[in-house]
Parts: sequence; structure tokens; C-alpha cells
Amino acid sequence: MSLVLLVALLSARQIPAMPGLDKRITFAIRAARAAVVIPELGKLAGIDLRATPQTENEVLIVSVADVPLSDVLARVATATSGQWKRDGKTLKLFASDKMRSVEERTDFAKRLADIKQAIGERVEVAKKQELNRAKQSKKTEAAKSDTNELDRYSGELEKQDFKGDAEVLITSLLQCVDPAVLARFEPAERLVFSTNPTRMQKAMSGTAAEVIDNFVKDHDAKAISPPADFDDFLKALDQDQADHWRTSARRAGRIGQVAKALFIESEPDFSYSVAHDFEVRLYDSKGGMVYSTSDLVGVNNQMYPGPAPDAKTSTPIVYSDDSKLLMKGIKNQDQQFQLSKDLKRKMCHPLDFDPLSFIQTDELMAYAKWKGKPFVADVPDEFGSALLEGTEEPAETLEAVDFKIKRADELVTVDDNDFTVLKSSNPVRSRSLRLDRMALSTLLQASEQKGATSLDDLATYALQTLEPRTATLSQSYLKLLVTGFDGMFDSPNWTMLRFYGQLDPGARESLAEGMKLPISSLSAGPKTCLEDLIYGPSGRLVIDESSSKGGEQVPAWLESMMPAVPVNDYRVEPTERRSAQSALPKNSERGGMNIWR
Repeated sequence: MSLVLLVALLSARQIPAMPGLDKRITFAIRAARAAVVIPELGKLAGIDLRATPQTENEVLIVSVADVPLSDVLARVATATSGQWKRDGKTLKLFASDKMRSVEERTDFAKRLADIKQAIGERVEVAKKQELNRAKQSKKTEAAKSDTNELDRYSGELEKQDFKGDAEVLITSLLQCVDPAVLARFEPAERLVFSTNPTRMQKAMSGTAAEVIDNFVKDHDAKAISPPADFDDFLKALDQDQADHWRTSARRAGRIGQVAKALFIESEPDFSYSVAHDFEVRLYDSKGGMVYSTSDLVGVNNQMYPGPAPDAKTSTPIVYSDDSKLLMKGIKNQDQQFQLSKDLKRKMCHPLDFDPLSFIQTDELMAYAKWKGKPFVADVPDEFGSALLEGTEEPAETLEAVDFKIKRADELVTVDDNDFTVLKSSNPVRSRSLRLDRMALSTLLQASEQKGATSLDDLATYALQTLEPRTATLSQSYLKLLVTGFDGMFDSPNWTMLRFYGQLDPGARESLAEGMKLPISSLSAGPKTCLEDLIYGPSGRLVIDESSSKGGEQVPAWLESMMPAVPVNDYRVEPTERRSAQSALPKNSERGGMNIWR
């Protein structure tokens, strides 16, 4: 532990003097917002205790017996990165500027180290691949046979290793970007670097152009075209096999002259990945995308090296009836399993029954009893979110919970001789991803009262929360409790909900009647959403050129994002220009999994 962090922790545990703090209390509460837990602690000693807006949304689990209230409050401050301050006769929990400043610096340093490590690992892999390809080339040079044209084409694709070249290209471009910029990437962002940037893009270093030129020269020197009967061959395959061959063919085609290149960092389309998606797009002088490739770049986070728990010496966890039923509902949700009315009622009131108060609380309460110490935890929404998604099985034993905590993926143990204190292993990220329980409660209760979820209700919720793909606790709850919600998980749909949520009633009515809304009629909020749809993490702009008569008038708010030198315009960058008949641009492919965990 650093000296700065130690000083911050000691500062957080200092509590202003107030009568009643020395009273010994016995108290246990399942996961609940600090706004609920802290006043309840105060009632035990006749003290007015309150959370502030900075700390009220932290989710606490407390289980203590016959300990001074002051000791409990000190651990609450530690777990929440907070600090107690007296306000007249009231004691309030504020955010500790010292602790949170240390956490933010630590978080950035970790991100920076991770991205540097990931780049370094890719560089080493690229070197080994280059050596292996050189050896393989010598072996296969004399292996030509009298096979048919399609077999020769397949052999040539394997020999040339176009996918490996694409991975090396991404690795080389990663070295052309300041890793500190990549490390500052936030959830749901999209960071675009370019050889000829618009005002919305960042410039790439001078060596990037040389890297791309060399790649294109080497690529085109060995580019190959599919045989004449290639289309007939594809028709005889199933969809997955045909898509694989099409991708290989696009990857092997000639690129030609490149006028502009984009290098894009974004989050992958699935929430459980620890990697970022990096994509390369190459454009010709007319704005058409002539090549695209992407790959996932992650880091080799070192897990807890201790031994996995031994099933023979295990202590089973006894789950509550609600948790058992919830686990059954998650496991069978694709078969339209019905939750009991009582459990559904509880889940639809997350201010009274927090989403973490079921399975996660059972695990941690049992863990607290097993440890035999007073227990205080600030539980991040990420803890057990995979359980609610159905991608992870609940822990069956306390040893398994202990092993998970020691791995420090989501929770970490704070050094303390007298208490068991748990907090998020990444408190900066956890605070940014915390689900707004008030917004969730409003949505679910409206749905419960109406018997269905209206578009207006969803739009209001979208304005107050992160998209469910990022905040997986939100995704899990809505999937279980909101009928037909599956299609709303991706970024464009969520942004469209926000767009709709900021329209005035007249505009909403016009849309309901099938009318079009002129861009000039939009206020700042909907325009920002529209901008995000075009230039955001999942932006994919396609122009309906049939509706353009005599040239299209460029809106001023989009014109401001165009490049100073008009190489391309807003219609073709940073998204690709493609016709409705073209599912993918030529030479386009999605890279395979390349994650180090």
C-alpha cells in the first residue's frame, strides 16, 4: 500500500466527536443503498446519520455484533472511499477527495500499464509469426501439385496468411499512438485516429502513413483473386462456411491507392470482454472504403495464484428461497419461465429490494459468518452480474467465494485486523457503472401498473442510465422483467431511445403519424443524439441518395465536423460508404478473438 493511500485511509477513519458513537451495536442488513443503510445505523444510537449525493448510491452490506458504532462507521467510510463530516447535529458521509484522487491516479496508471503490456505482447507475437511464416514459405514453395483451381486458391490463402498480416498492421499502428491517450478511453466511447483528421478525429503520428503504405504494397504484391467458379462453390456451402470463405476472399483482394486511413478504438459488442476493439479502415480518393480489419486487444491480468478450492473440504452455501427461484428463472428464461408473483413484486421495487440483495447477499452474508469478524462491504454492480446474465454459475461453496474475492476481479479485501471489509477492486469504474436504482424503480413500477412497458417510459429510463450492454445489471433486470426488451441492448437502439426521450410532445406525435422531422427543427439534445448515431461507438451512416434532389444541403452542425481540406465529406467518414446491396465493403473482415485474461 502506498504512503499516500495509507494517509487517505487513516483520514477517512477519523470521525468527528459526537455523543452516542461509542455505543455498541448489533446490526445486519442485506444489500441496500447507503441512503437507506446509514440512517438505520444512526437510529441504533439516536444519532442523525445521513449519506450525501456523493455517497447515497453506494450499495452496502453490513453484519456486525456488539461493536462500537464508531468502528462500523469508520469501515463504511473506508469501503465507500468516503469521509464523515459534522453538520450541526447531523453526521454526513461525503466523498473523500484524498481517497478518490488516489484511486483515479491508480486507475489510470493501471490502464496505462495494461495497454503498454498488451502492445508489447502483440509485438512479440508478431515477431514469432514473421519467423514462422518465413519457414513455412520455404516448405510450401516446392509443394505445388496438380490439384484443382479451388484447392490451389485455398492453399494460396493459407500460405500468404492475410489474417496474420492484418494482425501485424494493427500491432504496428498501436505503436504509432500515444498509449496514454488509449488508456484514457472510457466505456461507451469511440476514439478515432486518422492520417487526415476531421475535427472529430485525432491525428496519427507521421510513421503511421509509412506503416500503411508498406502494408498496402506488401499486401497488393501477393493479392489473389478467387477462381471463376467461386460463386458456385459458395452456393453449395452452409451460411457459416460461405461467410468464412467470403471473408477470406475479401481479405486477399487488392487494395490499391489509399487516400486516408482510420484507426478506431471502441468497446466490443459484448459486455464481458476485458479487451478493446481496434479497427483499421482504408479509404480511396472517392471516399469508398477499400479495406477493413479489426481485432480485440486485451491484457494478461494476473489472477490470484493460489490453489482452487478443494470440493472435498468445502462448505456449502445455503441460498434463500428467493435466490433459488431467481437462479431458476435466469437458467430457464429462454423457456419463458415465470417468476413467482412475490419475487417479481420485490424485483420491481429495487429501492426496497436492491438487485444485489438476493444471490450476491446470500453469498457475502454467508462469507461474513464464515470469516467470523464484523463485516462491511460496498458491493459493486459488477459483482455477480455474470450470474444474472446466465453466463456464470452461482458459487456452491464458501471456499469458491473466498477464491473469487482473492482473485480481486470485482471485490478486494481491505487490510484490517478487526473487520472484514470489502470494496470494489476498481472503484473508479464501479462508480461510473453504478445503476440508478431510482430510474430502474420508476420504469419497472410503470410497467407493472400498465401491464406493459411504453416507449415513453423506456426513453425516460434511457436518458438516466448507461446503455444496458455496458451496465450489465440493468441488462439482466430488464431482460427478466420487461417483455420484448432483447432488441434494445445495442448502442444505436439505446441512443434512439434517448433521441426520442428529448423530443417535445409535438415532435413525438408527428413521428407517431409517420411524418419526418427536419434536422433544423431539433433542439440541442436530440441533435447530440443524432451526432452520436453517426459518429459514436456504433455509428453506421448510410445516405439515402434517392431522396437527394440537385445535391444535398449539408447541415451546419455536421459541416463543422468536416475536414479542413475537403478530401471526403460527412457522408463517408468516419463511417463507411456502401450501397444497400453491399453487406460488407471489399477486403472487410472482423478479427478473431485475441484476448489475454
